[in-house]
Amino acid sequence: QLSIFGRKKYLFKLIRNYAVQMKKERINVVTVPLYPLLNRDIKFGDDGEYIFDFTLLDRFLDTFLDFGEVKYFCGFHLMNKGSIMLGHEPSDNPEFPLTAYVFKEGHGVENFAWMYMNDERVWRHLEMFVKGLYNHLKERGLTKMWLQHVCDEVAGEEAFNTVLKTYNLVHEWAPDFKTIDATWEDSFEKYGEALNIHVPQIDIHDLNAEKYDNAIDAMDIDVWSYTCLKPQFNYLSRLDDFKLIATRLIHWYNFKKRLGGYLHWSWNLWHYGQPYVDGCCAGWPLDGWVTFPDVKNLDVFESIRQRENVSGIEDLELLRLCDKIDHEKTMMLVSVLVERANDFTIDTELFFRVRRMLLELASSQG
Repeated sequence: QLSIFGRKKYLFKLIRNYAVQMKKERINVVTVPLYPLLNRDIKFGDDGEYIFDFTLLDRFLDTFLDFGEVKYFCGFHLMNKGSIMLGHEPSDNPEFPLTAYVFKEGHGVENFAWMYMNDERVWRHLEMFVKGLYNHLKERGLTKMWLQHVCDEVAGEEAFNTVLKTYNLVHEWAPDFKTIDATWEDSFEKYGEALNIHVPQIDIHDLNAEKYDNAIDAMDIDVWSYTCLKPQFNYLSRLDDFKLIATRLIHWYNFKKRLGGYLHWSWNLWHYGQPYVDGCCAGWPLDGWVTFPDVKNLDVFESIRQRENVSGIEDLELLRLCDKIDHEKTMMLVSVLVERANDFTIDTELFFRVRRMLLELASSQG
């Protein structure tokens, strides 16, 4: 769908409509597709240094600033697992686990080449890329609104070491940026404070809740949760084949565990299939999209699962209000509904009785 960048009038009408819809859904962190926004018009100096044209990037950011409600912009991953680079064949070393795409001279949106992370050209690319982005955002006063992904769900010692090196370099090259990624249970031992926002899958968090809770108190980090095709079975999730209350209560769990956000997969990854035809996305029940394309109006239709997700966020706002009034009562009521990520009520009548009690608590302060 990169070809749409040749039709900017339609592209930015679509992005504006995205921003409006995301604001309704209380989505305040927006992933920024850096390479599609930058590689089309990039130029090169005599020594191969990047000369960026930030016009498209700025228009993308400004559209969300004007029509959305953005707390953070989140730069898409700087590298990825080589095994999932479908349709592309990285060169040099098929044994190395991680790849990045590096800008190359050319014309149009295919101005990049895949390279493995043990190629020194990749590290020069990353330095020019991150520094160039940081300097531009600094001129715009947006550096403190920027989160940067490096590589998610990394496994294996070699990959961990590469990603840790990159986190540290990002902090050196762009000191105001915060780093964020989906991680596994050993992320604290591997990354520590090099990663500002740890985002374990909700079942991984649940199994290691005490460790994450202690880290929130002891370290200058934040912890979020996420769901991504998993977990299955009796876990809180947003999958299409489970009770809707399991989606809404994700945010009650996050409140109970003092988690600062919810990173969700995914809003509109329609290229994984045909959302009006396929029952699954990447093999799982509809989790790859919670909106559906409204082609006629360059807009989206919201799914019932996403509406339930928004209701959960509204519940979270209520819980935070009640917590300021009576912390012990609020926590007691939350525990009536949610004990762990795989121990929660599916009794909707009980849910609304508890929610009514919270509304009465909130209104008791006039």
